[in-house]
Amino acid sequence: MLKIVLIDDEYFFRNSLKNMLSWEEYGFQITGDANNGKSGLELILDKQPDIAIVDINMPVLTGLELIEQVTEKKIRCKFILLTGYSEFKYAQKAIRLNVSEYILKPVDASLLLESLITLKHEITRENETATHIRTLEEHRDHQIKENFLLDLVNGHFSFNDSHLASYLEELNIMLSFQNYTIYLLHFSDLSSADLEKVRALSSEIMHADRIFELFIAGHSQICIIEESADESVPPITAGRLLRQLNAAGLYFHMGVSLLHHKVDQIVTAYDEADLCVKNAISRKVPVLYSNQINTSLFHVPKEQLDTLKRLLRLKESSKLQQILSELYTDFRIRGLSYDNLVFCTCELLSCLIGTLNENHSIHCFSGSGAEGLFDFLNTPRSSEELEQWITALFSEQLKSGSSLSPDEDSSVSGKVEQYIRDHYYEAELNIDSISQELFLNYSYLCYCFKRDKNITINDYINQVRLEKALQLFHSGHDNVGYVAEQTGFNNSGYFSKKFKKAFGLSPSEYIKTL
Repeated sequence: MLKIVLIDDEYFFRNSLKNMLSWEEYGFQITGDANNGKSGLELILDKQPDIAIVDINMPVLTGLELIEQVTEKKIRCKFILLTGYSEFKYAQKAIRLNVSEYILKPVDASLLLESLITLKHEITRENETATHIRTLEEHRDHQIKENFLLDLVNGHFSFNDSHLASYLEELNIMLSFQNYTIYLLHFSDLSSADLEKVRALSSEIMHADRIFELFIAGHSQICIIEESADESVPPITAGRLLRQLNAAGLYFHMGVSLLHHKVDQIVTAYDEADLCVKNAISRKVPVLYSNQINTSLFHVPKEQLDTLKRLLRLKESSKLQQILSELYTDFRIRGLSYDNLVFCTCELLSCLIGTLNENHSIHCFSGSGAEGLFDFLNTPRSSEELEQWITALFSEQLKSGSSLSPDEDSSVSGKVEQYIRDHYYEAELNIDSISQELFLNYSYLCYCFKRDKNITINDYINQVRLEKALQLFHSGHDNVGYVAEQTGFNNSGYFSKKFKKAFGLSPSEYIKTL
């Protein structure tokens, strides 16, 4: 409902205007009237109407003088100017003042209504544009604020006190960084849209009387920086977030830093929270505090590394697995931090590579394989996953170094082939997913399969899918899109391209031959 005020010095004329139209029926509401320009100005300032119907000739302030003052005050209001004078000079000034309509008295009801409807559409468009612009500006400001906070916690900001204070004020960040704690929430897998919903819910959960900033810190992660002078607050806040987000069906791992007192400690605080998250995932617990982690560095004992080397040379697979199992059990008993677990895993990996390299029997850590290796280790995992991964790698390396001839299928290639035939219909099937599921190194897996099958893994996946597609066509299925979906192709266009390249005919042409 648009608000309208009437400003005219003739009482009976104002009443006549009020009764001239069924205002509410057309989406208007008269919220006040005034009998002179001065009172009219006060009325507009008070009511902030959308439209003002103003007489041009009034005492104290004329209609044009009134409009001029309202315009100077930058009040958003549309004007319909009423007058019994038709001189051109009034119309000229009205145009300069952006008056929307200029109507002569006596007022024609249909003409007034037509003018009001036109203004209504104009106001609606302007409001929609203003809302859109405001939304874009808010999103821009929000992104600038988030990028600044990300730079801050990642150490990409130079801590100049005067500059920092200026940034905090400009970005409307209320944190003083005198006493603060960082909470890092890691969700297993959330889309960007879902992460936005979690962020909104987390903001609601945080108490209104607390000073905090909350932002997306990375893939499936939310970071909260909370002001706190009380060391008991972090457990309270962490517990509240855990309970209420779990109640909403959202499950995550949380890392909580120590209480810090200076802004230049922000990177340390963030690293503490990040380390806690990794350890929470590794230990399979929902929340970990920084004071619960043993940060001392533990090495794999040299005598055990020597034992592993000896067993590798002797190809004692079962004893190797036993030693590795005992090592990881010891790691868990010691409560090693996740970074220390990765460090020990890398020591075992180095032991494996060094020993195999003695006889030039290593096949796995070159090119993109090394990158895949570090991606695996940098992704937080449980100690059990790390144990399974390194054990499988030891076992596969022993097998690859055996006396199998190039013509024979290695156990690696056989496993990959079977996995592809069991999962060809999954659109997300690729080398990376296979290597993760089979706990095999990416590069080593590719090497073995190409050596044994004389075909790349990607080509073999397409080959199996096309064979299955032929079976479906021969069994009576003639819907190309359905067959593409059932055989794991992302879309029918890509499927048709691969099919024609393999068989010389498009799927639809092939169906006609059956």
